[in-house]
Amino acid sequence: MSKLPDPKDELSRIFIDNLAQLGQYLRGFLRSPQDIEDVLQDAYIKALESQQRQVIRTPRAFLYKVCKNLALNKANSHPHQFTEPLADLTELESLFCSLELEEQLHQQQRFAAFCDALKRLPKKCRKVFILKKIYGLSNTDIAAKLDIKVSTVDKHLAKGLLMCRDDLQRQGLDISTVAKQMPTQRRRAGE
Repeated sequence: MSKLPDPKDELSRIFIDNLAQLGQYLRGFLRSPQDIEDVLQDAYIKALESQQRQVIRTPRAFLYKVCKNLALNKANSHPHQFTEPLADLTELESLFCSLELEEQLHQQQRFAAFCDALKRLPKKCRKVFILKKIYGLSNTDIAAKLDIKVSTVDKHLAKGLLMCRDDLQRQGLDISTVAKQMPTQRRRAGE
């Protein structure tokens, strides 16, 4: 970015303090460094515009939400650039920090098995499942985003859950122990 925001403003200060983390977060959605920089700039502008219209009580969470929405819009406008954030395990590092080394290894293995199970889902089913379980979108939003019926979203979700459960059970794992490690659930609890 060519010009840094005014550090006197709280939203600008929070943006500057979290700039590297926001960029890292966006790497889960976008591949191009230029796209990431564009989204960061647009997110800052949108956040400032929103701040003029309303009080932003949780500026950091608000910035992440704006970045996520802009990244999803950009990823949808360039479908060949869509990357599933499951491949980016850097975000998971903070999840494992407080755990013992052995438990970390077991959790990483379980999560890797879950990611593998997701990769084996049919493409459309996997997209629906990820939009619902990772990004937390509603079934209506998913249907609109993918241009399918809500009932089709429901069918893909049910199919995805069953296939993942069966896959993990074949490996001797329980989906409930893996689902607790999903990044969105951790983020929601922290927001």
